[in-house]
Amino acid sequence: MWGDAFTELSAAHREGRLGGEDLERLAVAAYMVGTDDACQEAWVAAHHEWLRRGDAERAAHCAFWQALGLFFRGDLAPAMGWVVRGGRLLEERRRDCVEQAWLRMLTALPRLFEGDADVYSSFVEAGRSPSVSPMPTRRCSRGSAAGIR
Repeated sequence: MWGDAFTELSAAHREGRLGGEDLERLAVAAYMVGTDDACQEAWVAAHHEWLRRGDAERAAHCAFWQALGLFFRGDLAPAMGWVVRGGRLLEERRRDCVEQAWLRMLTALPRLFEGDADVYSSFVEAGRSPSVSPMPTRRCSRGSAAGIR
């Protein structure tokens, strides 16, 4: 399933036919089949697509998932760069949204890695936000190539 989605979405991406949501789906599919470089490229492309469309929250969302991938590989400095980038996008819009919760969690993550127990409660509190999805996006968890054929 994920391999098929990755193959179809990758082909559509090479042809320049993917919008922001499908680029997010490509990132998830790439992650699920273990192609980290394609996953990273897709999150960055989705981030730029949402910026182009003027959707700062979705761009921040993609920046945070890009950061998570880098965290998981141990690339803390570039990961924090993406966290900061996403945070800047959210500064103008002080709305309560899932991206604000992700910003709080990702900002705390390096301190947790260092063993700072004081930050634990704020990390857990941010993760309890009802809008925090366990998957990169609920839209991506459909496991389909969004009808691209």
